[in-house]
Amino acid sequence: AEIADSWWLLALYVFMFLNLEVVVAYWLAQRRSVEVMQYTLVVTVWRLATLLGAALYFRDVYMIFVTIVVAETLKNVGIYLWLRARHLLVFHWDREALREQVRLVTPLGLGSILNKANEFGRVVVGTQMGPVPMAIYTTAHYQVPLVNIVQTSLSDVIFPDMVKRAQRDPAEGMRLWKRAQM
Repeated sequence: AEIADSWWLLALYVFMFLNLEVVVAYWLAQRRSVEVMQYTLVVTVWRLATLLGAALYFRDVYMIFVTIVVAETLKNVGIYLWLRARHLLVFHWDREALREQVRLVTPLGLGSILNKANEFGRVVVGTQMGPVPMAIYTTAHYQVPLVNIVQTSLSDVIFPDMVKRAQRDPAEGMRLWKRAQM
């Protein structure tokens, strides 16, 4: 009930928080871990200060959501300007690369959506049906980590072979990785 009027702001914040963070991946690819640590620290302080400041100043859930969305938007605009200034972000459509990306991302995205829907199911069951169905749902939910264990084990086993193949031919390593992801 507290966030009934603010769910779209929360969804916007989560989208920006999860999908528009590219600097860390870029620096990790460049083996610049010091920058990653510094950036992560600055962003964490920024987010916490914004959240606490909004909570203390406004004392209103809706305004807290507005404030964190504005703060995340400002951060993303700053990152966008930084990327553009360094010519790291250019607008060029390569249809074949886009098709390949969609082919790769679609199964992963659908799996992620189903996994998150399963987690959201707990909230729905708990709030709508009460504690007994919630307990049954939670007990049944314990089989889900097995999927993660199998996926992680498969990745651990396949990674050395993928690296070995990629040394001979990068496309071979990528094909093996794609097959494992599918």
